[in-house]
Amino acid sequence: MKSYFTNKKTSRLLLFYVLSLFSCVLARAQVTIYGKVNDTEGKPILGVNLIFLNHEKKIKGFAISKTDGTYSVKLSPEEDSLWVTVSKLGCTSIEKTVVNKTQQLDIILVKGVIDLKEIEVKPPPIRKRGDTLSFKVEEFQSVSDRSIGDVIQKLPGIEVDPRGNILYQGKAINRYYVENMNLMGTQYSLLNENLPKGKVATIEILENHQPIRVLDSLKISENAAINLTLRNKYTTAAKIDYGIGGSPLLWDINVTPFVFIPKFQFLGSLQSNNVGKSTLNQQFNFLDTGTEINQNWLSVIPVNAPPFSAERWLKNTSHFGSVNGLKKTKKELELRLNTSLTLDKQKQSGSTNTQYLLGDNIIMYSETVENIFNQNQVRTSLNLEKNSTKNYFKNSFDFEKNWRADLGTALRINRDYHQDKSGDNLKLSNHLHKIFTHKKTKFNFYSVIAFSTNQQTLKVGLSGLDTLASPLQTLSAKNLYTHHYVEFSKRLIAPISLSLNLGAKTQNSAIDASLFRYQELNDTLNNFSFNTADFYASPSLSFTAKKLQAIVRIPVSYLNIYFKELKLSNNYNKWIANPDILISLKLNKNFTLTNSARLHNMFSSVGDMYLGYIMRNYLEVTKGNTNLNHLKN
Repeated sequence: MKSYFTNKKTSRLLLFYVLSLFSCVLARAQVTIYGKVNDTEGKPILGVNLIFLNHEKKIKGFAISKTDGTYSVKLSPEEDSLWVTVSKLGCTSIEKTVVNKTQQLDIILVKGVIDLKEIEVKPPPIRKRGDTLSFKVEEFQSVSDRSIGDVIQKLPGIEVDPRGNILYQGKAINRYYVENMNLMGTQYSLLNENLPKGKVATIEILENHQPIRVLDSLKISENAAINLTLRNKYTTAAKIDYGIGGSPLLWDINVTPFVFIPKFQFLGSLQSNNVGKSTLNQQFNFLDTGTEINQNWLSVIPVNAPPFSAERWLKNTSHFGSVNGLKKTKKELELRLNTSLTLDKQKQSGSTNTQYLLGDNIIMYSETVENIFNQNQVRTSLNLEKNSTKNYFKNSFDFEKNWRADLGTALRINRDYHQDKSGDNLKLSNHLHKIFTHKKTKFNFYSVIAFSTNQQTLKVGLSGLDTLASPLQTLSAKNLYTHHYVEFSKRLIAPISLSLNLGAKTQNSAIDASLFRYQELNDTLNNFSFNTADFYASPSLSFTAKKLQAIVRIPVSYLNIYFKELKLSNNYNKWIANPDILISLKLNKNFTLTNSARLHNMFSSVGDMYLGYIMRNYLEVTKGNTNLNHLKN
C-alpha cells in the first residue's frame, strides 16, 4: 500500500489550514470601496442607495448606507474606473466617476424639499432581506436578451459555465425554483434557456439555501438557490423560434410552451436544428445524486474544439423533445414527472501537425480526422415529495437509456484508421428519503439502489502499408450501487446542534472484456469483479448564530475492497477518517470571512485495476495493475 503523503506532511497541511482560518478571506472581489454618507450638517443618512456600474451601464455592485451612514461594497478589479450613482428620496442625487481601487469614499448629500407633480413608487433594483437578494429583471435586461438565462448571467456574483451550470460566488446552485416550486429537478437548463424574460418580475438569490425545510436550522448549506417570481399569478407563455436557410437546407425550430398557475406547472419542448446548436446540455444533470456508475471505456478520439462558440463550427443534426409537469396537492404533496428524448448527430473534421526533435533529426507528423458521433438518450424521472417544516418525504424513480454509434477516420501518409464504436447503456435507480421528528430528535432515513448495464464495442480497420488484422474490442459491464443510512439530529442548546450518521455504501461491478485480432499481444482477455463496501459513522457538531456559522465533522469508515481477476484476488480492509471543518463569519452584508480544512482519502476504483490489455481507442492499448492505490489530500 502506497501513501502519496506522509502523516507528517498531512499534519503540516492541516495545521496550515487551521491557522489560515483567522487570516484567509475567500472573496471573489479584490476591491473594497467604503465610506460614510452625511448631510451638509455632518449627520449620517440611513438608506442611501449606492450603485456602481461599468462603462456599459452594467451593475457591478451595490450598497445601502446603515444607521450610522457607513457603507461597504466589494467589486471586481476588472474595470479601471466605475460610474457610481448615489440617491435617496428627499436628497439631491449624485453621479460621478471613481477609480476602481480599494479606497475610502465619503459622500455629502444635500437635503431639500422637492415638488413632485406625480409620484410613482418603484422598488429599488436590488433588495436584500436576510439571506435573500432580489433583482428586478427590468433593471438588468437588454434588448438583445431572449431568455431569463441571458439576464441571470449578468447578475453580480453569477457565472454560467459552457454546459449551462449556474454558479454563485464560485459554487454551483443547489435548486432552481419558479414561484418556489421545483419543476425541472436536476435539469434546469431547459427552463433557464427558454423562459421569456418578460414573464419574470424578480430573480431571487437564496444564499446558504437548505432545500429540506425540516433541516433548515440544523444543517448549514454552503450553496445558494435561484427562485423566479412571475409578473402574473396565472402565466402562460410559449417560446417559438424558427428559421430556414440554404447550404443546401438549414433549419432551426424551437417550440417550448409554459404553464405556471398556483399548484400546477408545465413545460413542454420540441426542438430540431442543424445549425450548430447541441441539445445535449438541456438534459444535463447539474445536481448529480452520486449514482453515475456507467463508465465510457472505449471511444473514438474527438477533434479538439476551437476556442470560440460551437455555433460557428459545429456540424450537427439534433432533435429534442421533453414533457415536464408538477402538481401540488392540498396536503402539500408534490408529484413531478420529467421525461425527455434526444437524438443528436455531430460531424467533426480537422487536422493536426506535430513536430518531434530527436537529436539532430526532425520528424514531422500530420493527421487528418473525420468523425461522426451519434448520441441518443431517453430519460424519465417520477418524483413524489412532501417538504414541510415538520416532516420530509421523497421517493424518486429514474430510468435512463443511452445508445450511440460513432464512426471515425484518421488519415495518415502510410496508413488509414477506420473506427466504429457502438454502445448501449441502461440505468435504473430509486431514491427514498424520509425525515421526521420524535421527542425533539430528528430521524433521517435515506436509501438509494441503482443498477446499470453497459455494452461497448470498438472496431478498428487498418489500410495502407504494413496492414495488420483489424482489431476488435468488446466490453460488457454490470454495476449495482447501494447507499443506506440513518441519521439522528438534536439541538443541544439554542445555537448548537449535534448529529450522528450511520450508514453503508456498496458497489459491485463485473467486467468482461476481450480484444481480438491484435497480433502483437496475447494477454487480451479480462474477466474481473471489483466490489467495495464502506461502513461509516459520521458525528458532526454545528454552531449557528446570527453572524457566525461553524460545523465540524469527523466521519470514520471501515472500508473493504475486493478485486478478483481469474486466479488473482486482492482483499483490502482499512479504517479511515475524513475530518473536515467549516467556519464562516459574516462581518456585514458585503463582507464575509470563511475557510475550511479537509482530509480526504481516495482509493482505486473500478477500471483502475485489470490484468489484460484493453484497446481504449485506435491509438491506445492499456493494461492496468494489481496495486490498490491510496491517496490522501
